Amino acid sequence: VKEQLSELRASKAEAEKYRYTIDTEDIAAWKQVAGNIVVPEENYFTADLKKLVERLSTGNLTVEAFTQEANRYFEMVYQERGE
Repeated sequence: VKEQLSELRASKAEAEKYRYTIDTEDIAAWKQVAGNIVVPEENYFTADLKKLVERLSTGNLTVEAFTQEANRYFEMVYQERGE
């Protein structure tokens, strides 16, 4: 339990470093496209993305690494679908 608490504190400290990396322009850009994003249900694809988001939110993945991984993942999905 002590080790787990230490890991959680370290994770929180890491996440705190990125707390203010998103500014009002980023939020406005997100709001502009967010209405077009629809995921009807959890499936194979959303499960992998959920893992990436979880890693980002816990500080185990940087924003840059998240973007790279997400882009790689979407490219793979598009190729599998023949797009």
